Amino acid sequence: MTPPTAPQSPINHLMGTAVRHGLERIEQELRHRETILDTVAYASQRFLASSAWELAIGDVLARLGEATGVSRACVFEMRRDGRGEAFASLRHEWTAPGVTSQLGTPELEHVALEEARSGSWAASLEAGEATQGHVRDLAGQAGELLSARGTRSLLDVPVIVAGAWWGFVGCDQCDRERTWTPAEVDALRAAAGILAAAIERTAAEEAFLASEMRYRELVENASDLVCTIDLDAILGFAQLLELDELTQGQRQSVREILVGGRRLLDLVDDLLEIARIEAGRRGERAAPVRADEAVEAALARVRAQASQRAVELIWPGRGAGGRPLAVDRSQLERVLANFLSNAVRFTPDGGTVVVACSDTPNGRIRIAVSDGGTGIEPERLERRFSLFGGRGVEASAVHGMGIGLALAKALAEEMGGTMGVESSVGAGSTFWIELPVASSSHATPGVQRIPTSGSSER
Repeated sequence: MTPPTAPQSPINHLMGTAVRHGLERIEQELRHRETILDTVAYASQRFLASSAWELAIGDVLARLGEATGVSRACVFEMRRDGRGEAFASLRHEWTAPGVTSQLGTPELEHVALEEARSGSWAASLEAGEATQGHVRDLAGQAGELLSARGTRSLLDVPVIVAGAWWGFVGCDQCDRERTWTPAEVDALRAAAGILAAAIERTAAEEAFLASEMRYRELVENASDLVCTIDLDAILGFAQLLELDELTQGQRQSVREILVGGRRLLDLVDDLLEIARIEAGRRGERAAPVRADEAVEAALARVRAQASQRAVELIWPGRGAGGRPLAVDRSQLERVLANFLSNAVRFTPDGGTVVVACSDTPNGRIRIAVSDGGTGIEPERLERRFSLFGGRGVEASAVHGMGIGLALAKALAEEMGGTMGVESSVGAGSTFWIELPVASSSHATPGVQRIPTSGSSER
């Protein structure tokens, strides 16, 4: 027979209940903290995936508001009026069900900071500090406006962009007075920091696009002007002058005319080729060409340039170079010549440029050109193949127009290939192109391999 259980004393019962309730509160706080952390991670992902921060802010504010259980989550931006006085303007807002939105309210489009400074709210935000409190304790215009909105407690965190106070992310509580936990304050700080980074990124991208547009307009205008100039005639007269008896200074001037004229002619050709591709006009049809033949032809184009800098051109001439490619020969040579010319330009005097040819796992041929330059920072690699995107990308004093690689990428895609770059700051860059191999029906029997002079080209 089971002995009867002794009755639990009132004190033990109360202690057990307190412990159980305490554990439940701890579990609830941990779940709340986890929800907040998930919200911060979501904000980071949304801003990263969006081309502009304004496209993601609505979803982020909704998740933030729901996770913290607030009545409103909003973003204010700091602006200046015609007199140069700062004011806050409501830009974005999320509201809980049953709470009236304040977007478009005239008073919240222009909250003067000079009047709000009667309290510590604006001063704290401008100093980069989060601030929270009850509206009944807030003096000045800000307090009046918040009371009119039905706000009883608020939490605001500044958004600092490029070292300046851009605005703030705010949370309002309308149904009760509330004090936010440290975890909630930290979450709002993190969200404000992520928003600041997204704003900076959007501003940088807009500035780059505006710069690219200006360059495009400049090139279009320059192209119209250049097309009215007979460059062939100028180069022809310069070549005739070269045959005359000239002083050393005159001969140097003629050489500069020839070099500059040829560079200008190449630039015009590149611009016209880009215009052709963008207009959707196809180039010559693909015909089989061996990779080693295209490499040899491209090396011949830059050999003089490399010799002036004592840069060694290393081309083993082995690997997959003997297989035919289903591409246009002139386009491939143009791409490789661009790779090689850039590699020579960015390689220090006396350095080396290496060309390699290999098979890829997907059955294509990869031709890679590696330089001994200073490399490209990771965040700038994506810009490298955009029109004018190469200007100032390398950590070097060597600059070009930023057209060649954009054209090379367009030509590679037109040939059914792909292009890419691998780079490490301080260790140089490798630009590569992968191209389809010609089918057996395109093979050209009896083509002889062009011999190399050794393990390198000088």
